[in-house]
Amino acid sequence: MIPKTIGTRPNFVVIVVESLSKEYMGKYNSLPYTPFLDSLIDQSLTYEESFANATRSASGIISIAAGLPSLMDDPWQFSSYQTDKMPGIPYYLHKLGYKSVFYHGAVDGTMDFARSAIQLGFDTYKDKDDYPDQTQFDGRWGIYDSKFIPFFKSELDKLPQPFFGLVFTLSNHHPYKLPKEFEGKYADMDPQYRAVLYTDQVLRDFFVQASQSEWYKNTIFIITGDHTGPVKDPNWDNPIGKYSVPLVFYAPDGRFGGLKKGKSQQIDILPFVLTESGYAGKYSSFDSPLTKAEDKVIANYDNGVYRIIQGDYLLLADQNSVTKLYNFKQDRKLTKDLKEELPAIRDRMNELLQAYRVQHNIALIKNTWSTF
Repeated sequence: MIPKTIGTRPNFVVIVVESLSKEYMGKYNSLPYTPFLDSLIDQSLTYEESFANATRSASGIISIAAGLPSLMDDPWQFSSYQTDKMPGIPYYLHKLGYKSVFYHGAVDGTMDFARSAIQLGFDTYKDKDDYPDQTQFDGRWGIYDSKFIPFFKSELDKLPQPFFGLVFTLSNHHPYKLPKEFEGKYADMDPQYRAVLYTDQVLRDFFVQASQSEWYKNTIFIITGDHTGPVKDPNWDNPIGKYSVPLVFYAPDGRFGGLKKGKSQQIDILPFVLTESGYAGKYSSFDSPLTKAEDKVIANYDNGVYRIIQGDYLLLADQNSVTKLYNFKQDRKLTKDLKEELPAIRDRMNELLQAYRVQHNIALIKNTWSTF
């Protein structure tokens, strides 16, 4: 890698879309509600499989910004480890001269993001109360995305380069409250799909506006969901579909174009950003760079069930034993349990899962996620 100076380091914009499942997207499920995102994916780096590392928004942000998968019942922010050191992407980029901002149009106090932003290393956190026109409050979650996302863009315009900006949308969430003019235009559409279409149009408008800004061409954009949303298609109602979110890496100069073999996950974002920034120091992350995507291990947890993916196989386990083993490539609906037929694969993957659990738990219990 060629060493980068402050003048040549790229900006980064991470867009975390509330409840964005692959299931809802045309690129992955032949639905008409994400035409912009589908077109952007054609110009971006993506992988055959991409997964969330959490099932809740609070945990998703930690996976995305700090590279830590969610392997316990409570999100880190609300666990007994909430005072642990939790260096995120901004913490490392600050050493390279980056400014960092986290924007979420939700009401103050939502998921304790203001405190988490400080612990992750962000310079600035802004929410609903910082938006200049409070009449754009949706009455439930916060400022409509179609109002708050342009505000985020205008704030980026004020930042010195290089910068790292993260914005978290909110409108694609029950009860799917949208501006009246949009709801009226698509009154006959399913409310959930209407919110997906609305979000896609918000992102399209953001990119159109951002393309006029001086910083745009020197920026790498990363788009993912915080977790999946409610399942509507039964073909996605399984332990693979439950974690399948898009993970899109886009640069206006086309450097990342193309679908690649292998897997990606939210905790890839931290090592990816640090690599592209030219950061050469130590960092904490459960994941390896995307250059090793074909050998990647995916681990997550929800409601007493651990899931680990390696190669073509998905293993499920509870606290004490393996419960299922599937070849998810050949058996997408996960109908045939192979745990008795393939004991060597079962035992190897279970050992890997237990190693992940131990590493995760020790790091939190001993507060050693960051030792530098």
